[in-house]
Amino acid sequence: MKFYSNITLIALLIFFNASVVYAGDKEKIIDLFEKSMKFYEKNSQFKMLTKYRLFSGEKSTDVDESYDGILLRKNNNYYSKIGQTEFINQERKSIKIDNESKLIKISEKQMSATDKVYDLKQFYGNFEKFELTSNGQEWICTLTAPLISFVPYSKVIIHLDKSNFAIKKQVLFLMQKVKYKNSKGKVISDFPRIEISFLDFKIETIDDSFFNLNNYVETKKGKSLPSKKYATYKIVD
Repeated sequence: MKFYSNITLIALLIFFNASVVYAGDKEKIIDLFEKSMKFYEKNSQFKMLTKYRLFSGEKSTDVDESYDGILLRKNNNYYSKIGQTEFINQERKSIKIDNESKLIKISEKQMSATDKVYDLKQFYGNFEKFELTSNGQEWICTLTAPLISFVPYSKVIIHLDKSNFAIKKQVLFLMQKVKYKNSKGKVISDFPRIEISFLDFKIETIDDSFFNLNNYVETKKGKSLPSKKYATYKIVD
């Protein structure tokens, strides 16, 4: 199954491996999220490598799919790639390129928290239970959704580095069951989970070419067309 197209980058989140539980967890978690956001936002240019893994079940150890990812930021412009899918986000326009299907989608919209995989504000109002634990070097934030929810996740777990509040790992537990075949060929139903690992973060100068929309689409006589690089691609609504 292809899961990365449903994660706008998104995107954020890990395992229970902690020993201390804190009182007033919601307020403390929100404070940690804000500090994490400041860590990324204070740098106008950076590159971050990620890895996305899909597990067929909530407790499964078998990786069903795996994709390498990258996120580039230059001021208010963002470029990301997950597997064969590219995302170019500006303040009021975004482009999604599916290199496997050779499709391009253009959207006129403002960026939101879900366009930035490191922006944790998207979780503030959608979960009812907040638990903060610690394993020594990391803060572990577990957020659980109510039984009736507008988000696709029943639970998310976010690991933050204690030294700088950078995100180390995210785990997203999907709320909807999916049927799949196990190693013995038996069809079973389970709740998949997505793990996003944040592998490398570097502050460096990012080339403008990643964010130049003309490198992806051109406008001729008021109509959007694929650029020469993507000449065989099709633009879809």
